[in-house]
Amino acid sequence: MKRDVKRALAALLGAALLLAPAVAETVELPGGLREIGEEAFLNDVSMREVVVPEGVTAIGARAFAGCENLVEIAIPAATEELGEDFLRGCPEDLLIRTDPGSAAHRYALSQQLDYQADTTYRALLIGQSYRNSWMLDTLEGPPNDVKTMEKCLGLYPGTPYQTTTCIDLTADGIKSAIRRCFGGASEQDVSLFYYSGHGLQSGDWRRQGALIGTDYESITADDLRSVLDEIPGRKIVIIDACYSGNMLSPELASFASLPGEEQMDAEGFVDSFIQAFSRRSRANLAADSYFVITAAARDEPSYEGTFSSGGKHLGIFTTLLAEGCGYDGDRGRTMEKYADENDNGVVTIQEAFDYVAPMLLGQGIYTQHVQVYPSDCRWFGFLRD
Repeated sequence: MKRDVKRALAALLGAALLLAPAVAETVELPGGLREIGEEAFLNDVSMREVVVPEGVTAIGARAFAGCENLVEIAIPAATEELGEDFLRGCPEDLLIRTDPGSAAHRYALSQQLDYQADTTYRALLIGQSYRNSWMLDTLEGPPNDVKTMEKCLGLYPGTPYQTTTCIDLTADGIKSAIRRCFGGASEQDVSLFYYSGHGLQSGDWRRQGALIGTDYESITADDLRSVLDEIPGRKIVIIDACYSGNMLSPELASFASLPGEEQMDAEGFVDSFIQAFSRRSRANLAADSYFVITAAARDEPSYEGTFSSGGKHLGIFTTLLAEGCGYDGDRGRTMEKYADENDNGVVTIQEAFDYVAPMLLGQGIYTQHVQVYPSDCRWFGFLRD
């Protein structure tokens, strides 16, 4: 019976579906369908994108299970019945395109799958050079870091960020910029906050790693969390600053002094600590709906420098992050997207971390331990082709 369902669909789609090509392709299912049967496309590796037509009201159990190359599936609001495990075995970074509040939207939320449901992508990129601040050392890199990130985000039409760039803001100016840039966000939207500048070194753990305005006023993790909590939806926070790991947790030290197995145990403890307490505390950015990458641990500087090829002054962390995502900020040109580990046109939070983190280890005095939250997040594609 299940084979007959697939044959019927194949007849509608044409003979090409019976002899599936090795290269993944986009498949628009025919408009006459009312439901997709159980295991209809089980283990079909020929599809990269699937468009389910408006008339389909039900998708059967395991209908697309094992479709290992499926990157995106569009499911209309009319599809109210989603069978058990209908996407089991599909890539972790699969995107569901649907309507807000639909069954598919609710399914994506419950299963930790990435989704677009009339989603708007916004990005606020802030670079602090402190050129007119006598209290702080001038930084050459942040303005170039902001330009690099803007170009990098623009490489991915599947996540069309509406980008706002700001240079040299006071602490209150940073908070105001967040509210202006993201003020129109809805629950289904994505808001990306990027900061390159000084991070505060302090004996008070609550202030360690705080972002510093040009007026020398600081924004602690609690301050930043409070203003970002006003913004609905998913929030990405990328910080290239000294001691920035403290934005996640005061426990996130570099562990540089611990040998192999002890280091893994310590990091595992910290991860469990964050998971247990993140929902009860507003003291850091480890919380539901937040995706965070910081350039260094809570006890480490974050470095900038001049690269020999292009001669621009850039943050080392930002340079490597953009490089992994396909943009050479030093020479101002596109390049291979090395961070896209499975080469499917999607860069997840974890893939970005996996590319950058090893690059910054073992660099002598320039070593930085990049931090990420949540750990092993391979489902949220913050950049998509």
